[in-house]
Amino acid sequence: MIWWQPNGRRTTSWSLPVRKTVCFAAVCFTIVLSVPVCHGQATDSPAKRQLDFALGLFQRGEYAAAIPEFKLYLKNPDWKERRDIADFFLGEAFRLQNQSSEAAQAYEALLASGATGEYRPLAAYRLAKIRLDEGQFDQVITLLLPLVEQILPAEFREGVLYSLGSAHSGQGKPQEAVDWWEKFRKEFPKSPNARRALLGVAFEEARIPDCEKAAQHFEEWLGEAGAPKDPAYARVLTELAACEEKLGRKEAAREHFLRLADGSEGEARETALLQSARLAFEAGNWKAIDQLSPRMKKELKAPASRLRWFLIEGNRWYRTRDWKKAQQVYGEASETAQTANIAPGSGEAPLRAQIEVRRAWCAQALKDWKALLGFLDQAAQAGARGEEVDFLRGEGYRGLGDWKAAADAYAQVPEKSSYHQRAQRGEAEAALRDGQWERCRNQVDRILQGSDSLNDRISWWLRGADCDRQLGRWASAAIMYASASQTSATPEVREKALYLEGWCQVRAEDFDPAAKSLSLFRKDFPRSEWLPEVLLLLGQSYGKLGKTREQIEALETLAHGFPKSTWNAEGLLLLAAAYTKDGNREGVLASLLRYRENFPEKKLQKEYALWMTDALIQHGSTETALEVIHSLQGEELPQEEKENLLFLSGYCHEKGERWAAALENYRNLVAQFPQGKKVFPSHVGAGRALEKMGKIEDASKEVVAAFSVLQAGKMDQPAYEAQLYLLQGDVEFDSGSYEEAYRAYARTSILYQHSELTPLALEKSALCREKLGDTEGAEKLRQQLKKEYPSYAPAQVQSP
Repeated sequence: MIWWQPNGRRTTSWSLPVRKTVCFAAVCFTIVLSVPVCHGQATDSPAKRQLDFALGLFQRGEYAAAIPEFKLYLKNPDWKERRDIADFFLGEAFRLQNQSSEAAQAYEALLASGATGEYRPLAAYRLAKIRLDEGQFDQVITLLLPLVEQILPAEFREGVLYSLGSAHSGQGKPQEAVDWWEKFRKEFPKSPNARRALLGVAFEEARIPDCEKAAQHFEEWLGEAGAPKDPAYARVLTELAACEEKLGRKEAAREHFLRLADGSEGEARETALLQSARLAFEAGNWKAIDQLSPRMKKELKAPASRLRWFLIEGNRWYRTRDWKKAQQVYGEASETAQTANIAPGSGEAPLRAQIEVRRAWCAQALKDWKALLGFLDQAAQAGARGEEVDFLRGEGYRGLGDWKAAADAYAQVPEKSSYHQRAQRGEAEAALRDGQWERCRNQVDRILQGSDSLNDRISWWLRGADCDRQLGRWASAAIMYASASQTSATPEVREKALYLEGWCQVRAEDFDPAAKSLSLFRKDFPRSEWLPEVLLLLGQSYGKLGKTREQIEALETLAHGFPKSTWNAEGLLLLAAAYTKDGNREGVLASLLRYRENFPEKKLQKEYALWMTDALIQHGSTETALEVIHSLQGEELPQEEKENLLFLSGYCHEKGERWAAALENYRNLVAQFPQGKKVFPSHVGAGRALEKMGKIEDASKEVVAAFSVLQAGKMDQPAYEAQLYLLQGDVEFDSGSYEEAYRAYARTSILYQHSELTPLALEKSALCREKLGDTEGAEKLRQQLKKEYPSYAPAQVQSP
């Protein structure tokens, strides 16, 4: 039997239909006829009679009936003669019943039995055929190789050699397959299967690849009669064209595809025409494309095919730089793609993507930036990715002034890309304009290495310095600004470079060069818009150099010349610090007052804010003090300062009769700083707030808590103790315990001498005596109050 087994293990670009030809039917039939079949002779043994019966059924073509009879014979262990015949014809019966698995078992039993007769090679061959169909190529080769060296009938050897070629092809060993099929062709040149072996040789040579030999053998196959009617004809032309293309003979490959198109229909014809057009385009054969154009428009029916043709034709105009024509054809392609409703990710997505990318290139050449980005969006929807799309997107965003998007797009272009150098400059420029300093700085050194123009280098020095400045690399930035300021002859460039040179020197804490640069700037550019900041920086530099008078002069110039400048806000604080070093307390206060007057929306530095908070409270400006305290929220402060601010905040709220807010602050302090210095007065303050809110029982608990702190020896400030006794008196008074209230008030008025607390205690003591019916005692206390504190006015909240 001769057959073609397609490769079952490797993906190939070719395949052939399975061809099955029974070569040994006559041989097998003769074997059956040669077996003597006797009818009821008394001398026949039971074994012979059983085997004759089975063979007789097989000879009649009653294979299903013969199978159990062969099995019956083989089942008897005593019947040992001619078991090879029984095994072989059992396999044949199964094979002819299309039961290949059972047939294989019968053939394997014969081979395993050790029989050496004429049926052994036939069984091996039959089993090899089954294994070949199953794709078990290694076993096929193992079965057939021993037969090659045996003397076999020509028909038998023909099948063995051909099958070995098929098995090696299936193994993915093209050279071995070629060798066996060439051996087959050499020994059997007139075999009906010699032509198919020739085709197998050509396919395997293409797979090696040995395109030159493959092309010769394909041509030989095509030159034989009947080739156009062979099912493999189209595939052969396709493979031949592929070989010619690999060999660089594109015109020959194009002709083969045209030949294929002439002999094909439907999709095959369209594919062949497109391949021919592709090769013409790659060769720059515009005449061939013009000749194909009418045929393409007429014969291409499938949307995908028309799409590919539009792409080739558009690329033709694109290559010849006729942008408008190219964009027009690409537009037709886009409409075709939309009509075909080819979704992103489908097999046609790359074509759609390429169309939109090419439209984008045309738009870029025509400087139509919005159209460019629109085309790229459509390309992305169709699955387009990569350096080309990223570069074009960067170009589009840059054309529209969208710098962040442009920088992001340019950054996606890899270093090995042909677009990288252009993308590098584009990214640096866009990143700088968008404030993406690190991204820009990463490119500047590389750009400078390749720049020979002085003006260009000055430009990139400034850009690189700007990036370093924003990234806090002050020394590096100062060096680059200095390079620009010392090199440029353009006043505007020198002004900016000199200003920023000094700016970065200050940040780098290189104050002596900074003072020189900034003084030079102040002299050379007195009308510069950067002068306020320069004066501030100059003041900072003088301060760091210990030149206090020069610092005050520079900062007072800033304060008087540019009072509302944002730079003056910081300048006034520095001026306050300078006056502090100079011992001028009035100058400090004046600077801070000017700061709050000119910049009420700005926060003070925490050191000044803390200092100013105490000062404002001492002056009775609790609402302003509370604003300053709020401005310090979120600042990193020592624990003691945080505790103090919570206490002062509670006091300010208490002063403003915001009892709930005061209570919250006092309680937060006790919770956050249970061992703090302000715990005792916070209990007192919380008690006062609760008493004002009418929560006498809760206020009493705060009194008890305060006394616990006092008894623990954690309070040594008499003023706070006096406040506690006043609070105790208020709680007892509100509870109607006037005698206990009087004793608490009396303790304050007798034991403590305080400008606010003592007269308040006297006043409340008198009220208690009055409540107790002691009018004379009450009047006596009021006379004492009037005598000792004639200017006293009742207060709601005690000073902290």
